[in-house]
Amino acid sequence: MEESRLLRFYGSVQGVGFRWTARGLADTHGVTGYVCNLPDGSLELLAEGEAGILDAFLAELQAEMGSYIARQTCSTYQPTKAYDSFSITH
Repeated sequence: MEESRLLRFYGSVQGVGFRWTARGLADTHGVTGYVCNLPDGSLELLAEGEAGILDAFLAELQAEMGSYIARQTCSTYQPTKAYDSFSITH
């Protein structure tokens, strides 16, 4: 089943290649959505795809960038299907 997951990452997540890593992994897994820096120093990531694929994508992202993450939140929604790819937004 397809899902949309909105995550927020807190910690030392800006300036460490987090967005580029997320985009590369999303492309590898076929995940669509976006990632962006927020003014408070956190990151927002919206990922859409099959639940199992999202699980694998987020597990790999955690494995690569987990040392920078102090905490994260995640909300799950119905997919919007508004994204054709995964992008870094500003």
